[in-house]
Amino acid sequence: MYSQGWIKLHRQLLNSHVFQNEKLLKIWVWCLLKASHTERTQVVGRQKVELKEGQFVTGRHAAAAELAMAPSTAWDYLKLLESENCINIKSNNKFSVVTIVNWGFYQSQDEKSDSKSDNKSTANEQQMDTIKNVNNDKKNKDDIASQKQKKRTQRTKSLVNTGVRSGEFIEKTDETDEIENADEVIKNGKDAVKYFAEKFQEKLGIKYSANWAKEAKLMKDLLQTYGPEMLKEMIDLFLSENDDWVEQAGFTIGIFKTQANKLAIKLREHPSGDQFENTTCVKPTYVSIIDYLFEEEEER
Repeated sequence: MYSQGWIKLHRQLLNSHVFQNEKLLKIWVWCLLKASHTERTQVVGRQKVELKEGQFVTGRHAAAAELAMAPSTAWDYLKLLESENCINIKSNNKFSVVTIVNWGFYQSQDEKSDSKSDNKSTANEQQMDTIKNVNNDKKNKDDIASQKQKKRTQRTKSLVNTGVRSGEFIEKTDETDEIENADEVIKNGKDAVKYFAEKFQEKLGIKYSANWAKEAKLMKDLLQTYGPEMLKEMIDLFLSENDDWVEQAGFTIGIFKTQANKLAIKLREHPSGDQFENTTCVKPTYVSIIDYLFEEEEER
C-alpha cells in the first residue's frame, strides 16, 4: 500500500527539534509515509475507519514492529511528536488514528497526476525544481567565494606600509629600538630581521614594525637555505625594486618569503645587483600569499 508515490519534505525540518534526534526524525518520516494521500475507508478488525488525507491507523505494537523499536519507545516518540504539534493521536482500546498536522498545506498537490500529461508535467516541474536548486547552490557558493576573496583582499591591503597582521598589536620593545643600528653581519634569524628592517627604513623612510617571534623564524629558515651573503643580496634586491603589486601587498618579510625562490633565481642568473635597477618582482601565486596571511589563524 505504501510502496508507491512520494511525499514532500520542507526545508524547515532542518531547523526543528525533530531533526536533532535521529529516532524522532525516523518516526516523523514514517508517519508522513504512512499517512493516506486521499480519503479512504480502512477495515480494522470488524470495524470500518474513515480516513481523511494525512491520517493513518496504527497501534503500539504495530508501530513498534514497523519501526524496529520497543513498543514503549515507539509510543513515547509518537507522543513527543504530538507535544510538538506535529501530529494528533486519537486512541481507543483497539487502535489509534494518527493525523498529520498541516498535511494539506505541505503535502497537497494542485493537480491530480492520473493522466500521462499530468505525469509529464509533474516530471518537468521536478526537473525545474532540481535546476533551480542547483543554480541556487551555485549562486550561494559563488557568493561565499566572493565574500572570502573580499575579506582576503581587505586583509592584504591592511598590510600596506605597516607589516602588521590584522588583529595583531605589537608593542615597541628594546629589540625594535635596535633596528636602527642593526649590524649588517647576518648570523641568525634575528639579525636578518634587523637587516631587513634597516633596508626597509632606507627605502620608505619609516621604521619597520616587526613580529619578532614569527619573522625571525621565517628568516632563520631562509638563512639555512641560502646562507647569509645571498640572503642579504635577496633582501637588497627585493627592497630595491619598484613593483606596484609588492607595494600594494606590503614590503613585509612574509611577502619577501613568497618571493624568495624567484629572487634567488634572478641572483643566480645575474649576480650583479645593478642589473635589477629597473626590474620588477615576479608575483607569487595568489595561494602562496593567502597561505602566509592566514598562517597565524591556522596555528591558533
